[in-house]
Amino acid sequence: MQTDLVKEHIINDSQRRNPFYVKPQFIACLDILGYKEKMKELGGAEELLRALYIAIEQARGILEEISTREAVDAVTVRAFSDNIIICSEKRWDILLAITALSQAEFHRRGIFVRGALCYGGICIHSEFVFGEGIILAHEIESKIVIFPRVIIHESFANAVIANGKKTEPENVFEFIGMGMPNFVDFDGFMVLDYINLY
Repeated sequence: MQTDLVKEHIINDSQRRNPFYVKPQFIACLDILGYKEKMKELGGAEELLRALYIAIEQARGILEEISTREAVDAVTVRAFSDNIIICSEKRWDILLAITALSQAEFHRRGIFVRGALCYGGICIHSEFVFGEGIILAHEIESKIVIFPRVIIHESFANAVIANGKKTEPENVFEFIGMGMPNFVDFDGFMVLDYINLY
């Protein structure tokens, strides 16, 4: 009979040998709206890339001031084309805050996004972003979100509860410690209220 420590070693060893390991994670999937037009407006691809990078780094910097660098580094960010993927195995709180703060910083630069927060299997690697979690996030973003907003899917809220936070999904923000604003939108979905963040 294997102990938990032996099982954990086997899993970790398997992940080292196979970096393409799909594991459940908290996921934010953001789609930049008007990508082509925004690129032209800012003077090219490099300027848009710079604006996105600065916005995300500012969000990370704010969080490092109130949290720890280790906690912020537990969140991975990848951008490709007009999509930004943010994910973390355990730090849903930091992921949520980075998503909202980035969204607010994008908004200040005239960049609008729509997207979804969900929970699902994902492999996020230097060369691949892959998994059913991305499919779920994309389906939510393309079929439900529609407007420039980021909704919180029930899979995200349920995973927060399963990870030891005893709360109803509507109160998930109480545990962030920074009064993250949210509201239930006209269609019943919980949405990050990035406009009233500052």
